Amino acid sequence: MKYTVALQIGGTMEQPHFTYENHQEIEADSEREAVEIYNTNNNCSYFYGTVVGKEGNITKHNEKPKHNSFC
Repeated sequence: MKYTVALQIGGTMEQPHFTYENHQEIEADSEREAVEIYNTNNNCSYFYGTVVGKEGNITKHNEKPKHNSFC
């Protein structure tokens, strides 16, 4: 099956919302295998890939920016 895997960025104080970059189609037997292939091919070490779609249909999209406020 073909999985669309992208680099998930965010979840930090500086950027609490998640965005997905560097989308790639990965042929694999499972979502887990697709993510492992993506992370290995792209030398991921801080942010990692996540499955955002299957067979060309993207189901996860960028989150709206969240603003930290102390007021």
